This record gives sequence, structure tokens and C-alpha cells, in this order.
Amino acid sequence: MTYVFIALFAIIGAFARYGQSIVVQGVLGRSFPFATLSINVLGSFLMG
Repeated sequence: MTYVFIALFAIIGAFARYGQSIVVQGVLGRSFPFATLSINVLGSFLMG
């Protein structure tokens, strides 16, 4: 059951990362990977 939860949250995270990258690139442009930066910073704060 643990593997099911890991797979489920990986899928949810992938869709969230894709959606956020579309939004951030639309707002800030594509000159710098702000979407990746914001996802990594948010993940770091959530993990502690």
C-alpha cells in the first residue's frame, strides 16, 4: 500500500509541477527557469 501512495503523490506532484510551470512561464517569461526554482524552494520549506 505504501508504494501506491508514493506513486499517487508522484503523479499529483508531476501534474502540479507542470501546471505551475505553465503559469509561471506565462507571467515571468522563459528567460530563467523560475518554475523549477519556485517548486524546489516550496518543496524545501514543506520538507523542513
